[in-house]
Order: sequence, then C-alpha cells, then structure tokens
Amino acid sequence: MGYNYSAVDKKNLDWFKNDATRNTLTTIEVKGRIRGLCDAKMHMEYPISAIAGKNGCGKSTILALAACAFHNETEYSPYGFKKKYYTYGDFFTFAANEDGISNVSINYTINTTTDKKTDTRRKKPSGKWNDFNTRFKRKVAFLGINRIVPPSESNVHKNYKRLFTDEDIKQTLATKIADHMSKIFGHPYKNMTLQVHNTYRLFQVERNHISYSGFNMGAGENAVLQLLIELYTIGTGGLLVIDELELGLHIEAQIALIHELKEICKDQKCQIVCSTHSEYILDALPPEGRFLIEGSGGVTAIVNGVSARYAFGKMAGISSQELDIFTEDEVGAAVVRNYLPANIRERVNIYPIGSDQAVVRQIAAHYRIDKLNCIAFMDGDKRTAKKDQISKAKSALESRVQDNFNGWIETVLDYLPGETWPERYMVESVMSEDGLIYLAERWELQKEEVTAVLEKALAAGKHNEFYSISQAVGLELTNIRRDVILCEAKTKPDDKSRILNTVLKQLNII
Repeated sequence: MGYNYSAVDKKNLDWFKNDATRNTLTTIEVKGRIRGLCDAKMHMEYPISAIAGKNGCGKSTILALAACAFHNETEYSPYGFKKKYYTYGDFFTFAANEDGISNVSINYTINTTTDKKTDTRRKKPSGKWNDFNTRFKRKVAFLGINRIVPPSESNVHKNYKRLFTDEDIKQTLATKIADHMSKIFGHPYKNMTLQVHNTYRLFQVERNHISYSGFNMGAGENAVLQLLIELYTIGTGGLLVIDELELGLHIEAQIALIHELKEICKDQKCQIVCSTHSEYILDALPPEGRFLIEGSGGVTAIVNGVSARYAFGKMAGISSQELDIFTEDEVGAAVVRNYLPANIRERVNIYPIGSDQAVVRQIAAHYRIDKLNCIAFMDGDKRTAKKDQISKAKSALESRVQDNFNGWIETVLDYLPGETWPERYMVESVMSEDGLIYLAERWELQKEEVTAVLEKALAAGKHNEFYSISQAVGLELTNIRRDVILCEAKTKPDDKSRILNTVLKQLNII
C-alpha cells in the first residue's frame, strides 16, 4: 500500500506549491564539486525535506547550501550566532594543505512574488563568492549536532549556572511549546520557561508536578526544546535547517515529532530541511518529503519519493550488486519475489520504491551514476503510460542523456502481468477451477466459500483486495498475498515465465 496522505499533508503540499509570499526554497543545484557532492540537483515539493544517505554522500553539504540560500536584514540572529545570516565560510573550512572550493556555482530556485525566481552563487578559482546581500530575504536558522549536548555535559553551562537570567517569552508561546512536548514525549509538560546568559540557553519545565531545568533533562528533551523555540523564533515563513533530526529521540518520539512539525509548518508556513539516519523519520513523511543521496564514479544523484525500506537497505549495504529490481510497492515486490526461484532471488535486490513516479526517478538516478544493472516492473495498469514514463526519466536526467539511453531504458522498463493493478489481476486470475481448488486446500475452506471471498475482495476497492481476503479468512496479509500469487503462477505459468526470463536476460543467464 502507498503512503496515506493526511489532511495536514494535503494542506502542506498545497501551500508549499501555491503560496509565493513565503520565499520558499524549491531547488538547489550544484554545478561543479563541493566535498562529496558533484553536479547534483534537489527539487523540493513539501515543506519538510528529509535527506538520507551514506556518510560522505553530501547530506551535510546540502544542508549548508540550504542555510546559505537567503539573506537576512531583520533584528533576528540565529541562536548562538553573531551574524544575522549564514555564508559559505560558516560551513566550509579548509586546512592549509587542502584544496578549497573553486569553479563551482550554486543555483537556487525560489517560489516568490517577484519576477526574479532564481539566484546563483559562484566561486571562481582563488576568488570570492559573489555578493551575499543580493540573495532573497528570509530568516534562516541552522541547528547542528552540538544541540544534542545537554547542559549537564556542557562546562560553560555548569560554570555559568548562577548567572542565567529569565528571558521574556509570551505565555501563549510557552504553552504552545509545552503542548508540543507533551505530544512528542507522551508526558504532560507545562510552565516552560527560558533563561539565558550571553549566547547560552537553559530551559526549565514542569512535568508530573516536578519542575526541573536543562541540567536534569534528557538530551532528547533539551534538543527538541531548542528546535521548537528556534522554529517559533524565526516566525512565519522561516527556514529551519537541522542536522540529524532524530538525535536523542526514541522511535515513538521521532514519529510524533514529525507529526508536530507538520502541524507547525501548516500553521507557520515555514520550511524545514534536515538530514536523517532514521527510517522512521522517512516513513512518517509523504514521498515528496523523502530524499536519498547516492554517489558513484564522482557523480551524485539525489532522488526523492523513495520508500524508507529502499533508502535504508541501500545505506545498510544490503546489496548483491548484481541486479536491482524496482517495483511500485510491496505487492509488486511480492509478485516478482514469488515468481523467481531461490537461486535467482539470492542474486537480486528487490526494492518497493513507493510510487510509479519514484520508480522513474530511481531509474534515472541509476543511469546518471552509471549503475545500469537494474529493472523496473511497474504495475500493469501503468503500461499505457510508457512513453510518458520514458519522457519523465529523460527530463530528470536533463542534458545527461547519452546515445545508449533509448536502447537501455527499453530493456529495463517493464510491467507486471495484466492490464490492471496487480491485486485485482491476481484475484481475477485465480478464479478458475484449479485456482479455487488450490486456495480451498490452503485456507481449509469449501470451494464455494473461496469464490465468495474472492468476489467480495474484487468489490473492496483498488489495492484493498488482499486485505479483504485476509479479514474474511483470518490469516495474515502476507500469507494471503503469497498464496494468491503462487496460485496465479500455477494457473497462468506464462506470466511467471515472462518475468523470470526478463530477469535472467538482465543477469546474462540466457
């Protein structure tokens, strides 16, 4: 099943696309090389963008580039930062014997009400970046991993513990932040206050009738308070950039944090760009908010819309390196997996990506970094859109399409059996005499009962067929899915043979 968009998701997608009054950042494009990032482009469609990838792939570089996209001339200054805005020098430092940044340009696209929609920063050899004060105006805050260090482990906080004084915070804001904390951590927070000394902060909250300061908070509590206060301080339309969003948080809190951040983005019309090593962070976001960075041979590909399972399978190095197989979802992956014999399954990686559009982008990303050993099996009802899919893959590659592209994509872009979505096709296919007998034995039902269950499943709606059977038969969804797929393979062996032969050809076995 695909991602279930909430009402908040839909509102966030709408304002991010259509509200041009917030100066939202929609594209970052690098031409040249900065650290591990080379000739890469990231396009954003949702107010929260979470970037995953292996160490050294360029996640932190993208965060730095996002933080440097705007100029600020208001009274606001980011927490612990003397200036009101960021420059590349704040993030990119080089030793005397290191090569610095040169021959690179950073292109930004901004959703704005002005005629100018783009801004370019250039760095020539031995030269300076072009003027920062010509950038679009917006408040930006960057939170690095040092935010996770609690006051109890900070010598500065401990040395100044008697010098902190109260900072004036509106009661409505204090209550709002305490409410977010309650939802994130599952405990009732109230009476949040803030004390400061120079550039240092010390929070105090009350929980279960006990008042305590940051010296006695968990690292996650303190980090989330830092995040929330900064997000509300930059105000409506601001940009918050966060390195490793999930630091210090258990899984339930990570998921709840994303839920609260979605609500804040909806109300504040603000934007968040973050990196993550948590599949739960990615899973809690709609596909438009998920990004994976991969690099190979000095080329970088940034792909959005990927499933968390695919992204973290890649990051975990779970790959045979022989052949990657992409499907739209878990059902498609199950079809291919159960069509292949064990000796072939050992040689391939089957990844449910999340949607047909995400599959197209992943194909393009593989071509871009010269990893041509892949196949995409789209759902059968996408077969008529093949020309459009190829066109979108070319569009994602822009000018990087080589002479071998047309022949290559014809071999890697394929479809699951049938002209409809796979669940419906599989259920319809097993409604034969042999199929009913097979399933009746598997599920310990009469043949007539199986017929009734399958007919009810076909009426359950798109992608709900297997769930309907599971509920009626009282077996796990994964068992039902496997039974129906194996039954279809027996009743229509040509379907299995075609998919298997496609894989064998790509493995150079036939």
